[in-house]
Amino acid sequence: MWNGLYVSNNTARKRAILAPDFIHAAGQLEAGYLDLSEAYLYGSLETGTQRTDQMETLNSCLAMGQGFITSLWLIKDSSVNLDTGFLIVQGQPGEFHSNRRAVHFGAANGDDDVPQEFTRDELKAAGSYFAQRMDEAEHIKGDEQIGPFKGSTRLQRALYWLEAARGQAHLPVRIALYCTCLETMLSTDTFEVTHKVAERTAVFLGTTLEEKLEIFGQVKEAYNGRSSSIHGDVLRHKSTSENLRSISVQSDELVRRAMRKVLENDDLKRTFAADKEQVDAYFAQLIFG
Repeated sequence: MWNGLYVSNNTARKRAILAPDFIHAAGQLEAGYLDLSEAYLYGSLETGTQRTDQMETLNSCLAMGQGFITSLWLIKDSSVNLDTGFLIVQGQPGEFHSNRRAVHFGAANGDDDVPQEFTRDELKAAGSYFAQRMDEAEHIKGDEQIGPFKGSTRLQRALYWLEAARGQAHLPVRIALYCTCLETMLSTDTFEVTHKVAERTAVFLGTTLEEKLEIFGQVKEAYNGRSSSIHGDVLRHKSTSENLRSISVQSDELVRRAMRKVLENDDLKRTFAADKEQVDAYFAQLIFG
């Protein structure tokens, strides 16, 4: 996958990892859970002799694993998650560490732990996305969180809000965070945000008038779905809940398409890493050009 880490579903290799020393250190429950897993990450890496160095290595591996999961999402919606990570230090008997990431991702419709298959080609494509965005995604930089703060790019901030959205089980909040992802990428001020984000998403992703109008309506619908619940309304009917599931799936796909379009085009990467004036100029040209 990257930097000495690999993803695999090879049973023989997994059984070799599950040696008696590992089972003793990790415990029967954790070892049994790993044994039942469909896929896992593994690797052999260099680390320091101090516990802090070793934990930093483990946390960096977990961060890269989470970044790869986000790259899988760029291929298609999924609820793939990263579980506990373990580090066995060779040459230091009994030196064993474990840790895990707190976030837990669900599918766009709110379902959790849905079985998902990826073909070999899809895994290769996800690996390619992961390698391409090493500089854009803060998640692969260990615990050095950039998030939505000064010095981060639009794409870094959007990825931050994306993980918040995908980890949110309550659909109205999830939809609100998808809207925040689009705002982060496409908006440059707080004036008429709903209309501006809907318009820019439509012209950015749509290729025909019909598709642009459809996307414009989908973004407006997402903002409406967000607004009613965020401002205190309750879900009164099953139909409302089903509608939110549909809006969430639509919003998830729009965010994915927008991110992929930027990641796949070096000119767009530079534009979206530039200042607000250049982003405004790009959309003015796109709308009126």
